[in-house]
Amino acid sequence: NPKTRFTVEKTFNARCMEENTKIIEEILELRQKEADILGYRNHAAYVQEMRMAKNPETVAKFLKELEVKLQPLWTEERKVMLKLKEEECKELGLEFNGKLDYWDMRYYQT
Repeated sequence: NPKTRFTVEKTFNARCMEENTKIIEEILELRQKEADILGYRNHAAYVQEMRMAKNPETVAKFLKELEVKLQPLWTEERKVMLKLKEEECKELGLEFNGKLDYWDMRYYQT
């Protein structure tokens, strides 16, 4: 049921949100301070220089190229998942909205 999937996904992703948000904000602040001290634009630039990518621009270029290559696969996968969702909606007597919501993704990928 799409409503149940939404509730489960929302509840799962919201667990420990208050505590984790504070921790993540502190981590981001400390990483930026480290990057500033070391003379980098941000933490990503610092980390990537140590790795194969060397800089954020190389990563962005790689991801853009990967997106182009993966788009045909996603188009086909999306069709399959939409068909599954449509069939399930018909079976349950629910309205099919013609789209994949984020709470549908895990359900139809398994």
